[in-house]
Amino acid sequence: LRAAFWTLAVLESAESGVDLEEETGRMVRVDVDGVKCDYLSQGTWKFGELEFSSEICSGNIASVEQLDDAGTSYELTTAPDCAGMACVTGYRTWFYYVVRGVRRDLNLTMTVNNMNPQTKMFNQGMKPCYRVGDSPSSKWDRVPSEINHSCGEGRIFQIKFKFRFASDTPVYFAFCYPYSFEETVRKCDAYEKLFSPAHGYERKKEDSVYFEREVLCRSVE
Repeated sequence: LRAAFWTLAVLESAESGVDLEEETGRMVRVDVDGVKCDYLSQGTWKFGELEFSSEICSGNIASVEQLDDAGTSYELTTAPDCAGMACVTGYRTWFYYVVRGVRRDLNLTMTVNNMNPQTKMFNQGMKPCYRVGDSPSSKWDRVPSEINHSCGEGRIFQIKFKFRFASDTPVYFAFCYPYSFEETVRKCDAYEKLFSPAHGYERKKEDSVYFEREVLCRSVE
């Protein structure tokens, strides 16, 4: 739902603006009617040239903190699903963000905390995913480094891993392979071009593809 809400606001509110609160780094979207939508799970944090951002469809990081003077270790905190909304839940495992402004051969240590306990999965070799580059067609893969995990007071789970950036290309990280609302829309667009009568498709047999597309609902924004 968070992904759908965010993307629908973007697709259907082309005149809306985005501001960043300097103190929190959180994204505040203003729709065409002037209504502010403060997404606690999406923001941008800059440390010199280095930038962490969860301002992407399905993105989720609530805060980022630099842990060392060298700028090679950072702690990222997840937000609960639907954080700041009436339908907020206790689920807070999902994370998805991009790191920009890196230099070649930079080694970063990233700790993601405030997750629900996922000890069993990580004991069995679970690893977060990464993708190099902004292109949606870029391949996702598992982080190659070792993953350290622990569960602390209040059953707050965290993972810690290192990543070496092979170039200055942005790199995306996620708990698992993302399939966002934007990707769903792109897939529907592709099917519509293939199977919609409006694009010249004709159903000649009973087992031909039947395609129908309509808006099911709209977000509050």
